[in-house]
Amino acid sequence: MSNAARIALTLAAALVPAPALATDWIMLRDLITLNRIDFVDRDSLRVENGEAEALLYAVFVDDTPGGMAAMEVRYRFDCTRPRGRMLWGRTFDAQQAVRSEGAINDAWEDIPAANFLMTARPFVCSNGTSPAGTSMGSDHPFAAARRALREGRSERR
Repeated sequence: MSNAARIALTLAAALVPAPALATDWIMLRDLITLNRIDFVDRDSLRVENGEAEALLYAVFVDDTPGGMAAMEVRYRFDCTRPRGRMLWGRTFDAQQAVRSEGAINDAWEDIPAANFLMTARPFVCSNGTSPAGTSMGSDHPFAAARRALREGRSERR
């Protein structure tokens, strides 16, 4: 393989957002009372000019009717008011195979108070300082999150 090809592959790999590349997943939600757990990749946080961007990852206790077990999105928040827009997204099945993927470039939309994005927004806009989350380190959070969600659901019964 030529040096130019190696450089191109290295650059391409560096530009692909992927859960496996995250080095500090932060868990943002209470495991026991919800049917999903939300994570932010602390290393993906970018805050500038009243806006903040981050890689978000959500794991569901059970697959959705369409077979989605997890989703990952690159999201931009307006830190001056509760609105944001999804820039890119990817969904996964229970084996973590990609089901769908692509750029979205949605227009700015208000974020409803009960939406999971309202949990992520203060953390992302504070550049990962508030409110405190639980660090999962660099380990991919899918399996641990599914176990914790299922244990929490059985404790509620």
